[in-house]
Amino acid sequence: MVLVNRDGPASFITTSISFIFQTPVVIRLGGDPWQNHHQKIREYYSKKECLGIAKHLILYSINHLAFRSCSGFIVVSNEMKDIVCNKLGVYESDVQVVHSSVDMSPFFCQNSVLETADIQQYEQYTILTVANLDFYGKYDGICRMLPSIRDFLQKNKEAKYIIAGSGIYLDKLESEIDRINNSEIKERIELLGYVDNVVNLYEDSDVFVYCSFFDGYPNVILEAQLSGIPVITNAKHGMIEQVVHNQDGYLIDEPSEFEYYLDMLYKNPKIYDKIVYNAKKKVIHYNNHSRAAEDIRNSIGKILNG
Repeated sequence: MVLVNRDGPASFITTSISFIFQTPVVIRLGGDPWQNHHQKIREYYSKKECLGIAKHLILYSINHLAFRSCSGFIVVSNEMKDIVCNKLGVYESDVQVVHSSVDMSPFFCQNSVLETADIQQYEQYTILTVANLDFYGKYDGICRMLPSIRDFLQKNKEAKYIIAGSGIYLDKLESEIDRINNSEIKERIELLGYVDNVVNLYEDSDVFVYCSFFDGYPNVILEAQLSGIPVITNAKHGMIEQVVHNQDGYLIDEPSEFEYYLDMLYKNPKIYDKIVYNAKKKVIHYNNHSRAAEDIRNSIGKILNG
């Protein structure tokens, strides 16, 4: 049996060779390849870049052939399972969900539980977003958050907002931030681009906010929870499987709600500490490499014996 860790040429080549040798192949998907290619084709079409369109049409076709030839799929969320089953018409037993694990070693030096403190006395209160700006859905999510975060910054002069991540939408995001007509607020919004060591960013931040309309089961949510900072995210995609609302984070339906939950965490240190404790405990127990490896082995068995 061969496990392929992504779609694209690797899965196509592997399934082709495995067909010759009659070896079963399971493909692991971390996101929605159909939505990704559709979005990229639209982007290249708007820029009239024929080579880009052709590239993604070829990748789309390669995926189709590979997906039709493999024995089954391991996906990172229940939403992805529904997408694969609906797109390909495969049996549910051929698509198994294994949530992503996270490397915990960089975070072990941090305290397991934050000390209770009056957050209003902090000299600086840092809100953080980490996102891959190569995807329109992630860029769009940040843009939709900005008015709510701007309002929070306006009311709390010691607060600042940091965005880390690079990609083709970085310049557009910078332009969106420039549209804020309050220069004092703009000075407290930092767009860092690519950051090599995001662990330090998590450690120096107080709250993690994330809004995305294209995602699987984002690692940045797990990293923030493991770092000991509360997460506020939109109730979409795999995020609804990473956060239990009011227990280990907050799920919101509208981007305008970010300000409300930022304010609640800012003013209630006991709630803040409860969210941090519950989230970190869950990630350590559930999203470790050992558990993920065991789940993958069990899932492969279910696919091959299904």
